[in-house]
Amino acid sequence: MPAHGGAYSGTHSGPYGSGPVSQPLGTAAEPPERKSRKPLLLGIAAGAVVFMVIGGGATYVVMDRVLPTVMGTEEVDPPVDAAAPPTPSEEPRPSPTSEESASASAEEDDTADASADPSEEAQEDLETGERLLTQMEPVDIGAGIWEPERAELNGEVHHRVLLAADSCRNACESAWAEYNLSRSWDTFTATLGLDDNSKSGVSVTFSVQNDDEVVSTETITLGETVDIEVDVSDTLRMRLDVEFTGSDVSPVWVEPTLSTD
Repeated sequence: MPAHGGAYSGTHSGPYGSGPVSQPLGTAAEPPERKSRKPLLLGIAAGAVVFMVIGGGATYVVMDRVLPTVMGTEEVDPPVDAAAPPTPSEEPRPSPTSEESASASAEEDDTADASADPSEEAQEDLETGERLLTQMEPVDIGAGIWEPERAELNGEVHHRVLLAADSCRNACESAWAEYNLSRSWDTFTATLGLDDNSKSGVSVTFSVQNDDEVVSTETITLGETVDIEVDVSDTLRMRLDVEFTGSDVSPVWVEPTLSTD
């Protein structure tokens, strides 16, 4: 025991010896609290997005503005000359009047009439059971040459016409052509006349023969026309004959047509 009023030495004696006295253990200190990194990561991500947007805009400006200027490929509008006169605009053309259209149509019809080829003409406006002699070849030809032509009678143009060719108009006193009907037709019709270019004062006699029998005869001068209708039933050969009383004439058979009843 220490003497009264003495200092405590910090040691004690006992059955187990003496030694330093242990201090009582206090409560252990807690580790510091860890801070969350989530706000930091969100800030980094937002910054990356901002930099990408800024970088994309800068790239567009460089590609669209800077690069064409550096490469010399930027298109530049030509300068406008303020003193240059304005380009005149086209004035609409006036549409043709009805009279002009009718005149142009008439001229086209006249041109078509003049350029038509009778040898290639189709049998238009024919009824069933009809045939034009202009589409048939004669089986025999006497003096002169008969062929499809165009002719003008009394100012009217006709395309389906038979007339003597030029080689006979001034040299022949008569001309004829014979056709094979094969006993297949009943009626022959035609209009007889002289082309308007024929010499005046000359008469021509037209005749039709069926198997060497004269069945129709007509004498015509310039400016006259005659329609004929001849019975050709059971006829094998039909002959068309013309006789001249002068030269420089053109006898014509207009619309020479065979038909069946």
